Amino acid sequence: MGIGKKIKIKKDKSMRKTEMSMSLCDLQNEAARLQQEINEQKIYIVNAGIMNHGKSSLFNSLLGRDEFKVADKRETVICQEALWKDNTLLVDTPGLAADRSDDETARDAYKKADAIIYVHTLKVGELQRKEIEAIQHLAKIFESAEYFWQHFCLVFTSFEEYDDTAIAALKEKSLMDIASYCQGMKFPVFIVSNTRYQKGATLRAKSGIAQLKQYLEKDVIAKCKADVFQRKSQELYRLKQKMLEEIKLYQMTIEKQRNMRAKECQDKIDHIANILDVVKDTYDETVSIPIQDAKN
Repeated sequence: MGIGKKIKIKKDKSMRKTEMSMSLCDLQNEAARLQQEINEQKIYIVNAGIMNHGKSSLFNSLLGRDEFKVADKRETVICQEALWKDNTLLVDTPGLAADRSDDETARDAYKKADAIIYVHTLKVGELQRKEIEAIQHLAKIFESAEYFWQHFCLVFTSFEEYDDTAIAALKEKSLMDIASYCQGMKFPVFIVSNTRYQKGATLRAKSGIAQLKQYLEKDVIAKCKADVFQRKSQELYRLKQKMLEEIKLYQMTIEKQRNMRAKECQDKIDHIANILDVVKDTYDETVSIPIQDAKN
């Protein structure tokens, strides 16, 4: 039986829709959704970061086109998707810590993320405290801290603002804070310049975007597809087991109700038989209608 094919549960007119049948329908819908995701093999690479740190610009650079709006003000207020390659979608999210509704919208995107690219602009120096807290919250969304750090990438933008020594110092301090407060280590770090990338081929080669793109294409996409297939297949298997349990429970409930009804019917039959026996013993000699006809 295919997952997409609904199991028809015959309902008795005297029965209400049981919690078991409701739960079974929910499980079927969830299993169908998972099966579709496995077949489609979509990968979601989601950006994260404070407003105006270059998230949208970074994804435009990766796409090679101006797909997402860029502005110095609060521009991105909804999550937007753009197809990149190999059924991989880049998801641009609202900036964190700007508006509560923006944060909630962004978190909905994080929940379906297969990889997170956290973007921080070096224009403001090292990672800020609110960014460290944001990364802490991000890690809790995923199934485990280990899985999160395996699918986390930190990107520093606007490196043209500093010399190499200053950049190294800012990077070291930021990584120390992530390790200290978030227990995050051994994740890839890239330093890029969207400004240089957009100024032509000569500066583009020195923008750092090509290195990030190569990492995403060769490492992240293949790894995420394997992880997604394994994770969703395991989840689908668990759902199938729950469906079997619900079907067995539903079957036991129906059999119990059938047995109870059978007993009720038998009790009524026995009661009628007792009445007939009383009638026969009491009025056998006086009732003019034959007993056999009375039974009919």
